[in-house]
Parts: sequence; C-alpha cells; structure tokens
Amino acid sequence: MTRINKTIMISILIGFHWLTAASSLRIIEIENDLYKISISEKKIISSTTDQFKFVFSIYDKTTKRSYFIEMKNLTTDIQKFNIYKDKIIVFGYVGSNISDSVTIIDLKSNKELDFILCYKPQLSETSRYLGFKKFYPRFSPNEVQSDLVLIYDLEKSPSDNRVDEKFKKIRREEINIASPEYTVLSENVGHPIYPSENVESQTYFVWIDSLEERHLITSSFLWLGQDDNILFIDQYKSKKWIVLIDISNGLGNITTIRKTYDDT
Repeated sequence: MTRINKTIMISILIGFHWLTAASSLRIIEIENDLYKISISEKKIISSTTDQFKFVFSIYDKTTKRSYFIEMKNLTTDIQKFNIYKDKIIVFGYVGSNISDSVTIIDLKSNKELDFILCYKPQLSETSRYLGFKKFYPRFSPNEVQSDLVLIYDLEKSPSDNRVDEKFKKIRREEINIASPEYTVLSENVGHPIYPSENVESQTYFVWIDSLEERHLITSSFLWLGQDDNILFIDQYKSKKWIVLIDISNGLGNITTIRKTYDDT
C-alpha cells in the first residue's frame, strides 16, 4: 500500500481533534427554518436504574404551534442535538463511561423512533447519515471482535437500518426499556461498512482468533464531500491505516481505500 504524506496526516489529525473538541459542546437550544427546539426539563424517574426523562420544547414555525416531546430511554445526560428534516437527533451518554447514545425522535408523530448505543457518533454534513462505532458489552477474554464501523441512514426506517432479520422484527414500542431485549436492539443497529468481513457477511458479529487480527479504530470519524465519504484511522497488525469509505453509490455498494502511514 502507498504510504501517505505526513503533512496530509497532520492536517487530518487536526481535523479529528477539532471534531472531538466540538462534540463536547452542550447545546441546549437549536433552530432552523422549520423548528426552534430546546430542552426544558430533565427529571430522574428511577433512582435504582438511573433512568431519566428529558422534555423538549418544540416550536413549529410552519404551523406556529408549540408543544412538548418526552424522551425516556437509557440516556443519562444529553450532550447536544441536531435537526434533520422532521427529526431530532439527540447525542447523549449512558452512565459515567459506559457508552455514547443517539436518540432519533420524530417531530410529526411526537415519539421516539430509535435509540442507539455506540461510540464516537458523527453526523454527515447534511445530517442524513450517522457514522459510529458499534457498542459491545463486556465479554470474556476468549471472545475477540474487531471494532465495527456502521452507518445509520436517517431516510430509512428503524427496521431498514438493521441487517439481521431477528432484530428487524422486534417492535420497540412493545418492549420495556429495562429489558435485555431493548438493550440488544439498541446495540445491533446500522449498516456495516468496515471491516470487510462484516460487510461481506452483513453481520454485527465476526469472531477472530487473536488480538493481532483485530481492527482497532483509533480516531473520530470525518465526513468528506458532504455525504459521499467517511474517513477514519484503523490500527491493524501493528500498522496504522487511513481508511476512506465511499458510499456515494449507496450503502449496499461501498468502495474502500486503505493507505498506511507512519506517525513517528
């Protein structure tokens, strides 16, 4: 593989640092041409399970109507939120250091559409796509999996953003938030785009024999060309790789480019 120029690499890393810093902003109000949205309340509803309720105040500029939407899932704190068409994408945390979380709320039906447990979520420039790293619960030392990069398409339904049929069939509104089934549904979501083993098998699980064979994503995600490309760094077999995934032809027809680099 071609070794990438160090100057380019430094520029990319600066971009990643900026993304990390920007993600720490706590935005409590956001506005576009259609909506003005703010968080009006955070209330604990179960001290035993650390379950919270968040209330959003919505002003619809088209209908000139004000209303409230409640959000109740595993999120314990909200970091920021964005608007995509008639959806709110809420970025938060679960516990002090368990995982990141993303909640998708439909402003038309006034309800939560989907909830994602993940790491390092990053919206594309148009906010249509959400890139993230899969959340894995703790497992035994003998079970080794690579970091898995996934994309969620905000234009598709929750079931269409699952690749496993057993997860497609679960109806979120019919299960309890505290149930294991709810957590499993929130962990196994998105379209696999890297590594290739998961893409080819269209699965969230690929066990590998040793840690040396593991792909370790060591950077945040950087979107390029609006929604066309997503860039990140992979550590694999003692080497570091810059990985560019081209999704311009659809999530079912991606192109992957990998190049090594030396940061010493």
